[in-house]
Amino acid sequence: MRTSLMHYVEAYISLLMEVVDDIVAAFESETTRGFMIAALVLIPIFGSMFFFAVLVNAAEYLAPAPTVNIEAAQRTDNTIDILLSDNTGPINAAEVELQFDPSYIYVSDLTIAPELCEERFVITKVIDNEIGRIFYQCGTVTPFTGTSTVLATLEVTPLALGTSTLSFATSSTNILAHDGYGSNVTKQRLDGLYAFGS
Repeated sequence: MRTSLMHYVEAYISLLMEVVDDIVAAFESETTRGFMIAALVLIPIFGSMFFFAVLVNAAEYLAPAPTVNIEAAQRTDNTIDILLSDNTGPINAAEVELQFDPSYIYVSDLTIAPELCEERFVITKVIDNEIGRIFYQCGTVTPFTGTSTVLATLEVTPLALGTSTLSFATSSTNILAHDGYGSNVTKQRLDGLYAFGS
């Protein structure tokens, strides 16, 4: 990709040099018409050069490698933790969607831990026991830099004996880096099991 990018950069610079030569020739004509043409051409050209420089700078940015794991783990008969592990850099936002079988458990409360989510920045918090879904989005001004933490705890009531899967929705379970770009650093979403009386 870098080779392809440099190819376009070189082609763009070559084109600009040709345009500059034409502009210089217009200036040297020492006519009002030549001056006006040169001025009108220069403004968009230098504007596009600035915009292109911004694009190249963005393309050169290397996003942090995804390392963070998110896991659902039963702690007791009445609690399920959503855990974060293997973090290697500052992170400042999370969105989590966990799906469960509502015939096995009833979720009465969702406590979002403050390490990655300030209460004032909890944007969405949904508990749906009809379809078996919890979903929340949140962030913090002060980035979390630890290796692992509890992201949230679900208070649950078992409704049936047996084992049920706790699964993350891939597209809407993400941890974002504190890098100015909101880079997604989620590596794995590890589903869990809830077991009661078995």
